[in-house]
Amino acid sequence: MSTPTRYRAPSIRSLWWALSILVVLGSMLSMVVSAMVLPDAGSGAVPIALFAVVAVVYFIAGGIAWLRRPANAIGMLLVWGGMALTVANLANAPVPALAALGDMFATAVLAVIVHLLLAFPTGRLKGAAPMALALSAYAIAILVPLPALVLNTGAGVVAIVQSAAGLVLMISTAVLLAARLRRSDGRARRVLLPLYTYGIVAVPALVALPALLPSDQGVLRAGLQLLLLLGVPIAFLIGVLSGGFTATRELADLGERLSTTSPGDGSLSDAVADTLGDPSLRVLLRSGAVLVDEDGDPARVSAHPDRGVVVVDVDGRPVGAIEYDKRSEIDEARVRRAGRIIAVAIDRARLTAELRQSRREVVASRIRIVEATDRERFRIAQDLHDGLQAQLVLLGVEAQQIAHTPGAGDEVADAATALRRRIDEAAGDLRRLVHDVLPMPLMERGVVAAVEDLVDRMPIPTALSARIDNGALPDATGTTAYFVVAEALANAVKHADAQRATVTLSHEGPTLHITVVDDGTGGADENGRGLRGLADRVDAMGGAWFLSSPVGAGTRVEVRLPCAS
Repeated sequence: MSTPTRYRAPSIRSLWWALSILVVLGSMLSMVVSAMVLPDAGSGAVPIALFAVVAVVYFIAGGIAWLRRPANAIGMLLVWGGMALTVANLANAPVPALAALGDMFATAVLAVIVHLLLAFPTGRLKGAAPMALALSAYAIAILVPLPALVLNTGAGVVAIVQSAAGLVLMISTAVLLAARLRRSDGRARRVLLPLYTYGIVAVPALVALPALLPSDQGVLRAGLQLLLLLGVPIAFLIGVLSGGFTATRELADLGERLSTTSPGDGSLSDAVADTLGDPSLRVLLRSGAVLVDEDGDPARVSAHPDRGVVVVDVDGRPVGAIEYDKRSEIDEARVRRAGRIIAVAIDRARLTAELRQSRREVVASRIRIVEATDRERFRIAQDLHDGLQAQLVLLGVEAQQIAHTPGAGDEVADAATALRRRIDEAAGDLRRLVHDVLPMPLMERGVVAAVEDLVDRMPIPTALSARIDNGALPDATGTTAYFVVAEALANAVKHADAQRATVTLSHEGPTLHITVVDDGTGGADENGRGLRGLADRVDAMGGAWFLSSPVGAGTRVEVRLPCAS
């Protein structure tokens, strides 16, 4: 099964580049600091080099976690830990000011670790106790040694205060984390327990190592401390990437994609399928008691055992469902998370689908009205043509016979002949009336023949190009097309003083294209009685109407009519 090209939102792409640059710059800075202090390191060269390696790991792990979960602060804290280690490495610098800065941040990474433990997995400090413990950790690590660094005295007292305060802080943190573990469910506990255990053990070990190892084992002590620190970003990155917590980058892509697109810019099914990597995925919308697709057509979920269905709701109200392939790599939990993100969009799409369906029903109803009107036109035209007109013709014949009756006087003959002429004029008026109601060529031979007849009777040169199949057009479409052409040509002759006109009819897919162009004076008023009536008819058919008539530059009428039966 092929995986579709995944959409990546612009903000996520920007974040990716920003984090890549940050990780590269942070890693380079750490290496530059190590290169600066290594010449005077002597036997401490290995721990100093290891300092840079550990800092780079923090930067890389932080960048990955940050990109994986953009809304989560865990990645940012890991990057801050790498920066704290880089600055702490300056304690070995030959420049006194830089060395003092390094001493000031020597234990800042421990505060970062406490912050990470308290903020995992959401990345936020929830509650007064976690907030107080995190602030206390930064104060103990950075502010407590500050007076001794400024006054250049009392380093021993500071170390004792830091150790005692740090011990109380770690005990308090351990109690708080243990309480969290008791409240968590089984799945969360499986992820939190290894991470919390490592953090609670690693921080006291970092503090205890100087007391456990003799002073002549400084290199070994520093190496062990850095190895303990090395495990922290790896442990937290595993926690972030673990299946026990949401991998939100793809879902953030999806949220960004939905927030930056309009309802007509592609289907929800495509967006979710691209995000989750299941090309067979479908988003269905609830309309009343049934499910419909995004076009508003009735749809049913598959009963196949390999197809899964997740119901999507808004405030407890079902608004749709997501059908997916259970054999794909995605699981039901990820589909549910995607459903929560797109719930409002599904509700919007549901309303849009209902509006589309309602519009289709309205258009269908209006077309039925137009068709009923045309059928009535046809009936009236047929009755006039076959009934009244035929009677007038017979009356004319009888009048002519009276005029030629042997023995009829001149006065009777003249009267009969005059009567026949008036009957012929009435018959002519009736034929014109029938033609205006519904032309006989249109009724008998279709729109192309009717338009050809209309063009042949034009008093100005008129060209016709027709590429349509009469049999492919519904009656209402053909009738509307004829009236559009007839009204446009009548306006060209009567009102625009046109010298030439062109009519084009083309059938392209489900649409009939009609174009009438003249070289008249222009200035046609689309709100005029004739054009307005035709525009209403075109709109009732679900078509589109375009009029361009600049003064002195002719008139162009374009109409698009749906011609699917």
